Amino acid sequence: KASCLRAPVNSNVRRRCDYMSHTTPSIRGGAVELRYPEYADLECVFATFGDPEVMKFVNGALHVDRDASQSFLTAARASWIVGLDLHWTIERIADRYPIGMFRWHLKKADLEIGYALRREVWGHGYAKDAAMAVFSYYLRDVRLSRIWAHVPVQNPRSISVLKATGLHVVTVDTCTRSSVEGSHHNQEGTLLEHRNGNA
Repeated sequence: KASCLRAPVNSNVRRRCDYMSHTTPSIRGGAVELRYPEYADLECVFATFGDPEVMKFVNGALHVDRDASQSFLTAARASWIVGLDLHWTIERIADRYPIGMFRWHLKKADLEIGYALRREVWGHGYAKDAAMAVFSYYLRDVRLSRIWAHVPVQNPRSISVLKATGLHVVTVDTCTRSSVEGSHHNQEGTLLEHRNGNA
């Protein structure tokens, strides 16, 4: 699951984004590192969100060209200025290869998480590594009461990944999602969460 931001970005915001690329932290877990998104990640973004097979499980419109991915990347960088809806690039540590995007949305004491990986790296445990890194990072924050994710029931592998990180299935419900064509439809999804005992 990921959201596609489309915010206008002026030159002042661009300068602040460039500054943040040198000052934001990174999070490591297993074989991956989550870091601030760079413009050089364009091919990764397009390979991920321009792939219909990936987008079956992602809430958002298919990127039909690199211009769409560039807009997404620009807005993803700008999201760091506000700091509540952050997109991270997932990078494989061994060869510094960008393999996908991770998103978290913080609202009060709730943290929603989601991710998307380019299809060529599926099945290697990178999604679990990324989720575990975020999970461990935020468990140290006593102000956070809940980490949660909503996953289509047609994506049992992601449900298994999130359960392995410590999230528990709460319910199966229906939500409105965006299709690859850009239309909206209702889809069954699994709600998973972990409640922080320190909150």
